[in-house]
Amino acid sequence: VTTLSSAGGAGYILTCKALRPVLEPAVLFWLMNLVSFVLMVPLALVWGGPRGAAVGMGRNDLLGWLQPSADRLGCVLSAAIICDISGNMGFVLALKYVAPLTIAVVVLVSPLVATIGGVAMGTCSMPSTAEAAGMVVTIVGAAIVVLAVVRPEG
Repeated sequence: VTTLSSAGGAGYILTCKALRPVLEPAVLFWLMNLVSFVLMVPLALVWGGPRGAAVGMGRNDLLGWLQPSADRLGCVLSAAIICDISGNMGFVLALKYVAPLTIAVVVLVSPLVATIGGVAMGTCSMPSTAEAAGMVVTIVGAAIVVLAVVRPEG
């Protein structure tokens, strides 16, 4: 799963880089979100996750985020604005000025930074041994890729 996720991330960054000069950033951003939505909803319905997924408005259903409750609305809006719009749009805009490899490494290590921040703020628990090993593998992999690109052969 991690390998497929990394391949998908690389494809995302390279597609953004290729389309960035042709499309306005906002159009590119919304198209990428549409593609993600079209790909993820069927996967969520097929795999279901630990609690299962259903097309419905229940708290854990695929459309549960549409519930008009105050506690859900704040959570959904903050996730949409802070994580999705600011984060992903920032990556798309940065591709104009920064190499795709830099963006790819930032995307790759961002879950690690989020985990460390969550542990530091007390909002999540310490990673398990397997999760910590995965973090180390991710960091080593990112370092190998960066060093391979930075160092010329020979």
